Amino acid sequence: MLKSKTYKSNLIREKSFLTVKEVVQGMSKLRERIAQVEVLKKEGNPYWDAQRVSAQFSIRHTIREVFGEQSPEYREHRNLRLRAHTEAELAETISILNELIAILEEKKPALERESAKPLAAGVPPSPAKPASVSPRAAAVSVPAPPPKTTPAPASMSLDSAPLSAAPSAVKAGPALPVIPTSSAAAIDPPQPATTSSATDPLGFLRKISARFHAVARHLRRREDRPTLEVEDEHDVQDVLRTLLCLECDDIITETWRPPYAGATERTDLVLPQHRIVIQAKKTKPGLGAKEITNQVAADVEHYSTHPKCKTLFCFVYDPEGRIGDPRGLEASLSGASHGMRVEVQVSPK
Repeated sequence: MLKSKTYKSNLIREKSFLTVKEVVQGMSKLRERIAQVEVLKKEGNPYWDAQRVSAQFSIRHTIREVFGEQSPEYREHRNLRLRAHTEAELAETISILNELIAILEEKKPALERESAKPLAAGVPPSPAKPASVSPRAAAVSVPAPPPKTTPAPASMSLDSAPLSAAPSAVKAGPALPVIPTSSAAAIDPPQPATTSSATDPLGFLRKISARFHAVARHLRRREDRPTLEVEDEHDVQDVLRTLLCLECDDIITETWRPPYAGATERTDLVLPQHRIVIQAKKTKPGLGAKEITNQVAADVEHYSTHPKCKTLFCFVYDPEGRIGDPRGLEASLSGASHGMRVEVQVSPK
């Protein structure tokens, strides 16, 4: 059970530098988490487990973002478990969020006084502008120099021929040789072609996901020869990596051990240039929508602090249709979480 605690206003010592605007933004984020918890009160929601896990991680992330990682508020609730089976348990979570909002509310008056101090001190008087002098007065005060007369040379006569103009200092040189068009074009080096993955790697991943089932079916069509079957997650990952090689030059792997029950070491694909981690999953007996939801929640928590991951792309291959509402599952699990982007794609739909 979550324990409710009364806080004092001096607990936000790590955030003493906050402005009033930042405090208001923090209160708004905490109210959004309350609305996220309120949704769990609705009955008959097929994605209740997914929304509960998403709300739990969002609350932890918001507390860390608003109060700071070293704050007593985050230290107390960093391992918060959102139990929402009864209205009383939901009410305790909402009470904790309201108390955190009250802490920020107590900080506003002091910050408003601090921001008002420079205005109360007054604005220093601006220096007096120098008197402007009209152009007419300036013209009168400065006497014009007497005109200078240049005596005509004695040898010049009125009948003399007019003087010829002085020759131009710039003389026309020989005409430059014309550079052939082919030579001029050869000066500029050819520009490398940009691929679709360089501009939109997620768009390329979505395209692969949408056509993956068609590729797997085509691999099975081998007359009088052994076929290639996509039987487990390792096969799914092999086909994914093969398709990624068409557009991506740099593909590395990340090996880790997930915390969910019965899990062994798993290997994920990483596109370091785009900071995208790609997970391959395949449904089977005992691995349906609920289990996929729990796995994605654990994967998000693991990669939230990974330096090479800003986007977690999870591809779920469901050839037997074990997921009843694939589009609903995608919508409930995709979005922003723990400061990174999460996208889930199920195929076929």
